Amino acid sequence: MSAAKVYWFWQKRMHVLALDAFGNYREYFFVEIRLSSALHDMLRAHAERVYPEECVGALLGRMQSNEVNVIEVRPLQNEWQPAGVADSGRDRRTRYRVSPATMFALVREEVATGVSLVGFYHSHPDHEALPSGTDLQEAAIGYIYMIQSVVIGSSGVLTAWQIEDESSGFVEVDVKIV
Repeated sequence: MSAAKVYWFWQKRMHVLALDAFGNYREYFFVEIRLSSALHDMLRAHAERVYPEECVGALLGRMQSNEVNVIEVRPLQNEWQPAGVADSGRDRRTRYRVSPATMFALVREEVATGVSLVGFYHSHPDHEALPSGTDLQEAAIGYIYMIQSVVIGSSGVLTAWQIEDESSGFVEVDVKIV
C-alpha cells in the first residue's frame, strides 16, 4: 500500500482509502469477518501443532462492502530470529515473523489471482487473544490480524483486530464462524 491514505471513522470502525499495488484506490472498512468452521478448525490445528511457539499464517479472501470473507487460511513458516541484544531472551514463543520473500510471493499471488491478502493470523501461546505492544508496532493499516489463544496446547478464543491509525492502536473486528 502507498503512503497516500485517507482515514475517517464511523461507529468506531475504520474506513481507509489507500492505493493498491495497481495504483487504484481500495477501500478498507471492516465490520465483520466471515470464516468457515472448516477454516477455523485449520487455523486452530495449526496453532495447536506449533505450540508452545507462535504460529503465523495468511488470510486470503474477498472484501465485500464492510465484510471480509476468508476463503483460505494458509499456514506460514515462523521465521523469527533474534536480531541482537534487544532480542535476547525472546524466542518464537512470543514472536513471529513473515519473511520479505514470503510477503512478496503473497502480493504477487494477489496480483495474479485477484484473491486478496486480507490479513494474517498468529497465536498467543498461554496468553489472551489480545494484541501485544509488539503486535501494534509491527501491524500495517489495511490488514486484519486474527489472534488465536492457545492454553496448555489447546486452542481457546479467536479474536480479530484492525489497526485504527498509527497513534491510537487496534479496534476489534467481529468474527463470524459460518
